[in-house]
Amino acid sequence: MPDVHREGLFSATYMRKDIGYALELAEQLGASLPAATLAHELLGRTIDGGYGQVYHTAVVKVIEGEI
Repeated sequence: MPDVHREGLFSATYMRKDIGYALELAEQLGASLPAATLAHELLGRTIDGGYGQVYHTAVVKVIEGEI
């Protein structure tokens, strides 16, 4: 995966927000979404690492241990 995560596209912040909506709905329905829960956590760490406004693919920096 190229290490290019441009601004102005679907940011990590927006992706985390949308996954949060899905997790809230799942909780209301009594469902468990382990992959979405993990993605939400990883995107949170991406945002905390200063990559909240760039394309959500910046999550790779967390996965690879860069942040």
